[in-house]
Amino acid sequence: MLWLALAFVTACAEATKDLVSKKTMQSASPGFVSWALVTATAPLIVATLLLGPDPLPTPSLLFLPAILSTITLYVVAILLYMKALKASDLSLTLPMIAFTPAFMLLTGPVVLGELPTPLGIAGVLTLVVGAYVLNFEDIRKGLFRPLLSLAREPGPRYMLGVAFIFSITAVTAKVAITESSPLFSMSSLYCGAAIVVTTIMVARRKVTVSSVRQHWKGMVLIALLVAVSEVCLAHAITYTLAVYVISVKRVSILIGALLGFIVFKEKNLGPRLLGALIMLAGLALMTLGER
Repeated sequence: MLWLALAFVTACAEATKDLVSKKTMQSASPGFVSWALVTATAPLIVATLLLGPDPLPTPSLLFLPAILSTITLYVVAILLYMKALKASDLSLTLPMIAFTPAFMLLTGPVVLGELPTPLGIAGVLTLVVGAYVLNFEDIRKGLFRPLLSLAREPGPRYMLGVAFIFSITAVTAKVAITESSPLFSMSSLYCGAAIVVTTIMVARRKVTVSSVRQHWKGMVLIALLVAVSEVCLAHAITYTLAVYVISVKRVSILIGALLGFIVFKEKNLGPRLLGALIMLAGLALMTLGER
């Protein structure tokens, strides 16, 4: 299935982007990385749109409210996302983003009228559980440690907010894509977000010429990864339910954990393998639910 392949590429790009972003934030602020992400990505997606073989679409009347709401919510989410990565340990923060597909079981039917099959719902929930389990550095500290940390850690709270916002932007973005085209919608989203974030960052003096010179390599790499992720996501979401695509996208948590083990020699592989097996079971159920 083409949507599954595209969604998996999205997950790989997302996982690598998170690692590069975390590395860049060792010497840069979350605000700067957020700005770099949207501003450097926008021209890449626009170039893909203009140089591609497809003609420019004529958006319908529903496109404008859909894309404006997506831009507004996306800017809030991306600023919170980077703030969350900076504020707390990844083992406490990343499990929260796994709840996006669960939230979408509510937002998808309300906005899009998309209701997964019973097997599809079971697959989504299984994948959410697997993604949650995957991120424990020490399972002995308690299965619900990330949830309990919501009361005392800012990172998990920020990321849970991001998960809910993304559950809305995923469905509003699909409306925008349906009423125009995947690349036109993504180009509009990132150009609009770049304008908003640049205005905020310049006003707050978070972006300077020296900071761009210092971190331009990270900016370019992040932009390339996000562009690949968003282009694949935008096309995948046209083939199946949005909640299925976003669920597969969250496999980025699994890939990120494996990259952490390989690249940074992180330990506690046992819980991650258990989470991986649960996630694979969820993907199998979702695939069966599509038939």
